[in-house]
Amino acid sequence: LPAQLQLNEEYEATCVVVNRLTEPRNLQLQWRMNDMPPGVLAAGKIYTNIGKVAGRSRTNIKQKFYAQQTGMWQLTGCAVVELDTDEEWVMPNLLDVVVAETGVSTPLPAVPERSNSTVFTREASPKPAQPDVFASPTDAPPSTNSTPT
Repeated sequence: LPAQLQLNEEYEATCVVVNRLTEPRNLQLQWRMNDMPPGVLAAGKIYTNIGKVAGRSRTNIKQKFYAQQTGMWQLTGCAVVELDTDEEWVMPNLLDVVVAETGVSTPLPAVPERSNSTVFTREASPKPAQPDVFASPTDAPPSTNSTPT
């Protein structure tokens, strides 16, 4: 998603789910509306059965979002569920966005980004057993799986 969204517009983003284990996982990506900010909501399909994700690989999932209220928002409400074991991981803030009136350009605050920053901030590296979700394929680590995703 771009850092600034226009009010009452729909956007499509690519979410990247990474399986850091060596074993495959049967995953579902969920967008929980009660945990999402009022300004940016998932649109269309909010539960996506990904299926088996090979060990040490990643997969891309398309998701639509709707900007419905102006302001500065954090994109939250994302969870990954392992369907065979019912384990679930609630993702932290995936992205900070500004929703502006159509045709209005709002300057973003001048906050320097860390050169190694990812889409979301974690104080420590994710545990190998925890899948990660990234808001862009370019922000995800490279796949170590030999088959294309």
